[in-house]
Amino acid sequence: MRALIGKARSDRRIVLASLSLTQIVSWGILYYGFAVFIAPMRRELGWSATQLTGAFSAAIFASALAAMPIGRYIDRHGARGVLLMGSCAAVLLLVAWARVETLTVFYIIWFGLGLTMAAVLYEPAFAVVVAWFAHRRAFALTVLTSVGGLASTVFVPTIAALVGSFGWRTALVFLATVLAAVNIPVYTAIVRSRPCDVEIPADETDSDPLDVRRDAARAPATPSIVLPSHAAWLVAIVFGVSALTTSTTAVHVFPFLLAHGYTAHSAALGVATLGAAQVPARLVFAPISKVLPRFWVAPSIFFLQALGLMCLPFASRMPLFVAVFAVLFGFANGLSTLVRSTLVAERFALSQYGSISGILASCGQLGRAAGPLLAAWLATVIGRYEPVWWLLAALVGAAALAMRLIDHA
Repeated sequence: MRALIGKARSDRRIVLASLSLTQIVSWGILYYGFAVFIAPMRRELGWSATQLTGAFSAAIFASALAAMPIGRYIDRHGARGVLLMGSCAAVLLLVAWARVETLTVFYIIWFGLGLTMAAVLYEPAFAVVVAWFAHRRAFALTVLTSVGGLASTVFVPTIAALVGSFGWRTALVFLATVLAAVNIPVYTAIVRSRPCDVEIPADETDSDPLDVRRDAARAPATPSIVLPSHAAWLVAIVFGVSALTTSTTAVHVFPFLLAHGYTAHSAALGVATLGAAQVPARLVFAPISKVLPRFWVAPSIFFLQALGLMCLPFASRMPLFVAVFAVLFGFANGLSTLVRSTLVAERFALSQYGSISGILASCGQLGRAAGPLLAAWLATVIGRYEPVWWLLAALVGAAALAMRLIDHA
């Protein structure tokens, strides 16, 4: 029995390390890399920023549509097949993007990439972690999201260098190769959906008995009753606003800085700092949760996002404000991801984790879909980005107040 327990723990560490590696690659290439391609595609193809970001919004909308059915599939069959097929499809679509010539085909490709995002980003990976870890679930989620938080730090400067040296089409082919070389072998040979898939009996894992009793006591959730209360609807709306803000920032900060005289290298460094700040945030999540009262954790996170956004209007005159924005906003984003992932594991039956995560992810993805397109349209109409940042700061501030009211809803 001791040998089996030791094997289970070893397998869990391997699964966690493998998932962490694939998440940093998937997020860096499929999500954060898009902003770097906006400027070179505009120059070569003549498409406007609104047209280009519209494709990204279409992808996020597609991800929202796919999140719930993918979540239900994960509950029935596990996440490994979803992660593998999503990675394969993403590789093919990246190669197709490298050959794109028309706007219609570009939108079709990005709609497809949105479907792959729902299959390879955090939610399916969270489902694997929740299945493999009980006693140290919070720790495992912290590790996964901390490594994933490095995606923009690693890939935005790398992609910018590739585009500058070889052009955006060649850069995409290289990124497709990286995604194939990392994700496909990992999901084929290493990651399994559950411990029982590698013949580790459930009663011989290191599950915490308290977690097991708590999971069994939770009422099974179905999609029709996942959001039964006003408080739950407020949670969905608040995280949708936060996702809208994060997506808009991820897409528009890079071109905003370029438009205000920053070089591609310095703009990429600012975005990389945004990602790097997420890592220490996730490492201190547990201590912060113990020190702050429960009802102040989420509001404090959203207030930090608002303060970070309020720095951006001054970035054109004082580069220091770019650094302050990146640290505050990135730190808040790192905490927000963990709050969302632990919320589902703590409040709902784990047998329905995929379905519930899918529903909450859909709400967030709708915000991500709307944000970049609306911001591009508003910046075009006004002629500058500064009012966009002020508006986003106000929205996130309102979200923080809403989170504070949830306990009284």
